[in-house]
Amino acid sequence: MAKSISQLATYKYKNKAIDNLGFFISLILISVIILSVSSLLFFGLGTKDNYLSSGDIFGILRFTLLQSLLSVFLSALLGIYVAQILVSIQSQKFKSYFLSLSSVAFVIPTVVAGIGIIKVWGGNGLISYLEFMLGSDQNIINFYGLLGILLAHIFFNAPLFVRIFYSCFEAIPDNYLKNAEQLNIKGLYYFLLLEWPSIRHILPLLFGVVFLQCFSSFSLILMLGGGPSSSTLEVAIYTAVRYDFDLNSAAILAFIQLVICLIVLIILDFFQNNKISHIQIKTTFPHKRWVQNKSFRKIFSSIFGLMLYSLLIFLPLLMLIISGLNFEIINILSNNKIYFIFFYSITISLISTFMTVVISWFIAEARTNIIIQNELDYVQFFKLKFYNISILLYLAVPAIVLGTGLFVLFKGFLSYSYFPFLILIFSNIMLCLPFAVNIIQSKSIYLRKKHDRLCLLLGISGLNRFLTVDFPSIRSVFGFAAGISACLSLGDLSVIALFGSQDFQTIPWLIFQYLSSYRIKEAACVSLLLIIMCFSLFYFFSRILGGENA
Repeated sequence: MAKSISQLATYKYKNKAIDNLGFFISLILISVIILSVSSLLFFGLGTKDNYLSSGDIFGILRFTLLQSLLSVFLSALLGIYVAQILVSIQSQKFKSYFLSLSSVAFVIPTVVAGIGIIKVWGGNGLISYLEFMLGSDQNIINFYGLLGILLAHIFFNAPLFVRIFYSCFEAIPDNYLKNAEQLNIKGLYYFLLLEWPSIRHILPLLFGVVFLQCFSSFSLILMLGGGPSSSTLEVAIYTAVRYDFDLNSAAILAFIQLVICLIVLIILDFFQNNKISHIQIKTTFPHKRWVQNKSFRKIFSSIFGLMLYSLLIFLPLLMLIISGLNFEIINILSNNKIYFIFFYSITISLISTFMTVVISWFIAEARTNIIIQNELDYVQFFKLKFYNISILLYLAVPAIVLGTGLFVLFKGFLSYSYFPFLILIFSNIMLCLPFAVNIIQSKSIYLRKKHDRLCLLLGISGLNRFLTVDFPSIRSVFGFAAGISACLSLGDLSVIALFGSQDFQTIPWLIFQYLSSYRIKEAACVSLLLIIMCFSLFYFFSRILGGENA
């Protein structure tokens, strides 16, 4: 109690062990990534076999960039459109339910979402049935190819844009909106003067992150691409390794992909100060917001926008549930091998989730120790840059490239019986780490600023502080991060697509096998079971382990 106010104000709760361990873990992960990529390039470029011409490579690259840019642009347009509609709606309950239902897309495995999209837009889907009822003998809409890829990417990315843009639009002061109506500012001018300033600071980082996800997309393009003409770099690498064992072509394609990802990475690092993680994941509605008087045209536009969003996002979810409830589920549940696959998938998911949360906490705490300081020396500045770049690098390096590189690197040292198991766990950790670190760190910074002075006064530090002060408050964040990680790990297809076999199967691989043999009903049933498992794991981690208020 004798400590002065100045001492309290400058107090920094630091744990050198956590600092060093967080940096050491990040260094190991980065080293493994560099080694895996280097091994693929070294061994791959040293081989003579190459089945791809320069024209093929250019065509694959062009299509990859095209579908990525279009996916980001269309998802952002739909996100702005729907966010504008939500802000104008007075019913807080409707907006809460709408955003919560939209969030389902965040935890739905890509291979499962692909089934739902196929059941709506595919050859035997709902749209095709409506075309038949209207008298058309053949499908008017050519779904497989670029269109199917765009629809799938919109399904996953548009809800993210909606949530973030809605949060930004809600932050616009009411007096600005009232002044805009008094001055009769509408349409494009309304967007440029009021809405654009609220979102422009997050657009570069948001666009970059979504672009990387679309650029490195694998499962959806493998399911919906429609052939070599719609192949991306990721799928081409998979084809070269899995079917041709053409490491030279795989290395060339991987090198091109990594160069582009690193360019985007440098751009993202430039805009790192604009952190998406600072935007609340769970949107609250503290008051009834003032809105402009709506004309008939505005009402019609709102109805059309919500119907379009429902067609693209909610209808695939509904069709997935409906199609999964068929009699084939009895045959599936009576197969004992299915239970082994389910158990194997859950085991991998739980191991990956546990390791992801632990690693994320160490890295988040190490970053927080640096961020909360007012002045940084050269060492601390280097460490902060290292953490920022490493987290983005986890997102930038595709799982296919990582898995192939690790296979080339360790194939002569490890037994193949458990080698795919280790690669799958490591790739799952890399997949989940960027999201888990940002989720945990946003809460960690808040707790450090809130509890530092009190802990100094009471003499609480180290492990004692974490168990008695920090953990009760951060428990819900741990649960949420674990729930997201479990769903992502359980539904990932990218690495298992390289090593999957009759002796090494997961649920996404089983779904893909059903689709490859045109057993859509069985694929839909297993997809429904996978959704139930994902939501069960998410509920278990976020609500039970994370606490009732998670």
